[in-house]
Amino acid sequence: MTPTLPTPRESRAVLAALMAGVMILFSLWVVRPFLPATIWAMTIGITTWPLLLRI
Repeated sequence: MTPTLPTPRESRAVLAALMAGVMILFSLWVVRPFLPATIWAMTIGITTWPLLLRI
């Protein structure tokens, strides 16, 4: 069995998946400094929600 070259469609699909993965990694890298504040804000919002409903 001889190896065949990938078709342009296969190459494009692999490159698209690779670029999507790189974009996800870079977006997580940008969001990383804001995660602690976001988690803290969500914790405060969720725990005070019943109090807000009573008011």
